[in-house]
Amino acid sequence: MFKLKNEEGYTLIIVLWSIVILTLIFSYLLDDFFLENFLVENYARQQEIKETALSAYNIGLNFLLNDETLYDAGSDPWVKGVKGEIDGFKYTVSIKDIGSRINLNYDDPEIIERIDDWEGDLAKIYEYLEEGLMADLLFLKELLDVEDYQVLRDYTTTYGNYNINQDSPRRINKILKFLDLTYVQNSVLAEGLAKLREEGQVIKDLDELPLLVEGLGVFLYEEIKPFLSTEGRININLVDEEILEAIFLHYQLDRGLLDIILSYREENEIKNLEDLNVLIDDEKFAEISGMFTTGSTFLEISVHVETEEMIGYFISSVVKRVYQDGKWRIEVLTWSENELFPRVIDDGVEKV
Repeated sequence: MFKLKNEEGYTLIIVLWSIVILTLIFSYLLDDFFLENFLVENYARQQEIKETALSAYNIGLNFLLNDETLYDAGSDPWVKGVKGEIDGFKYTVSIKDIGSRINLNYDDPEIIERIDDWEGDLAKIYEYLEEGLMADLLFLKELLDVEDYQVLRDYTTTYGNYNINQDSPRRINKILKFLDLTYVQNSVLAEGLAKLREEGQVIKDLDELPLLVEGLGVFLYEEIKPFLSTEGRININLVDEEILEAIFLHYQLDRGLLDIILSYREENEIKNLEDLNVLIDDEKFAEISGMFTTGSTFLEISVHVETEEMIGYFISSVVKRVYQDGKWRIEVLTWSENELFPRVIDDGVEKV
């Protein structure tokens, strides 16, 4: 009888432990189920946010592709950007003309010192700028303080072509170095361009260059042609007023001319640089006509999608836009995207 009671006790213990183990297993399975379900839902939501960002990006592209004018001014829809909502997700699309800034590859870097916000030391970046073409401003980030680097981000660019009628002949050698054309005598091209400037020769067609510069050769010309232009880089309609003022100060141009341009563009769209020739004499017009244009080629498209939980998505892209065969064409030059997470305040410090 005693043996039977012990067996019943053992059985009860086994049953109780079995229940405990099964409960734990069920609990783990339930936790796994909820976790997996949460991850699936979260992934699906992240995909929806990303798809919204991509859709918003395409909206920005369509603004640029459907531009009805060959000039760009403040009235263009893409300049104003757009805000909207897709499937409950709010988005913002911003498009900036980043080509209409001081070009660190071809402009004189000393122009930067004319910017009021600049307090840095150009000596830190001079050596780097002389090495060759710089693809992105990020290469200078480690050389500068945060504030100085931000000024460069706001007022300078590395996007834009070398203007054979305006830029320093010596700086065209940077293109040769970038393309690893070290076997070419730098002096051939630089001295050839300098001679054309002295003679007052203005090149309106790039394909004239091999005929005008002795020793250039067709092969070398075809190699460097994608980096060349016969027009100014800066859109006179959209260029930041402080950048415009810095350029005028650096080249000692008439301050009165600057005031005329700023005043005129407040009320008018400069469709063609010749519009300014009506306001100023030929000599003053000749001083600025090679620096500026009325179109925007290099543009930065930024997309920001945000949810109620402050979880969002960010896309940033630089594109090159050209008018060809009766329509706008766009080439994506850079692309970056990342997910944005909620911001948490801990001991007064904002953390992402």
